[in-house]
This record gives sequence, structure tokens and C-alpha cells, in this order.
Amino acid sequence: MWPDRIRTFQAIGIDEVQALILALKMVHAELLYSQEGRLDELRWLGSKDLGLPNPHNPTSVEGL
Repeated sequence: MWPDRIRTFQAIGIDEVQALILALKMVHAELLYSQEGRLDELRWLGSKDLGLPNPHNPTSVEGL
């Protein structure tokens, strides 16, 4: 079961806060499109909501 693989990415923003938000959105997208995410097997504290900003909405910081 995951995590049996390693992936690396970079997030660059105009400041540290923007870089952090972009990195969290990248993590969320990576989880959603992982095999486990596509099979709807991911949970955080028993919820399907992973508590991360929505990667599909460029202005969303939901989950923070």
C-alpha cells in the first residue's frame, strides 16, 4: 500500500505563504489522482475531506 513510491515537486511563490499554499494544493492533487485517490480509498480523520486547499480552485485556501 501507498506510500511505496517517491515523487518530488517544487512550489515557488512570490513569498513563503504563497509557496506553502501552492505546495499544499500540489499535495492534494497528487493524492486525489493517486491510485488510492481514484479508488476513493483516502481518508483523513475518517473523512473523505483531506483537509487541504482545493487544487481545482486557484484562489481557494479551503482546508487551511
